[in-house]
Amino acid sequence: MNNNYKVIAMYNKNSPFPGLYQLILNEKNKIKRIFFEYLLKKKLNKKQFIKNIVNNNFYQYQRKNNEKLRILDLGCGTGENTVAFAQYFYKSEIVGIDASKSSILLAKKSKQKINLKF
Repeated sequence: MNNNYKVIAMYNKNSPFPGLYQLILNEKNKIKRIFFEYLLKKKLNKKQFIKNIVNNNFYQYQRKNNEKLRILDLGCGTGENTVAFAQYFYKSEIVGIDASKSSILLAKKSKQKINLKF
């Protein structure tokens, strides 16, 4: 097995990152899971959270949020940045890619929870 496959296997075994997301995905108690999902949704919709992610990733390339871009978030993990990009650059095409299936699953759930259409 070459190193690429070892890294992918490691991410699939030990993901999603960070640990909060493991709590959300693995929580058996429905009430707790709903509460965790509520907190995640609240965090992902905060304007300051979105602004910080955009500023940290596009500090040299600041365009108006209504301009159309094509953004690839390679190694998107649980999709926090991808979701923030989609909310800020709302006219743009956003694609998130990650080696971890469970991280992508959570990213898709996050997208659905806040009704994004990317």
